[in-house]
Amino acid sequence: MVRIPFDFRAGESRFGPGEYVISLNTVSVRLEGRDRGPSVTIGARMSRAAGSGAVSAVSFRAYGDQRFLASVHAEGYAWELVPSAGERSASLHWGGGPTVLSLKAEAPSPSP
Repeated sequence: MVRIPFDFRAGESRFGPGEYVISLNTVSVRLEGRDRGPSVTIGARMSRAAGSGAVSAVSFRAYGDQRFLASVHAEGYAWELVPSAGERSASLHWGGGPTVLSLKAEAPSPSP
């Protein structure tokens, strides 16, 4: 589970601040609101062979005030998301390289 304190995009989908559960497989990343909120599955490239384990960090590329999910890291493995059309447009508009933001994941808190 990861708590994301800002608006962001994952693929072409927009998400607000909140808690998200991330599931990984060999070819994709699934992001789902903790309380069965919005969800999306996005194709991803693994940088190493798949491993098991909890998500330990997520990274975002930021162009001005627009943030895009860029990668998910889990116990030494990384899944890189391909930039969406919206992100490519933001990078052209921004004109400079992105700022990279990383957040640590945490153990899920119990549901009430």
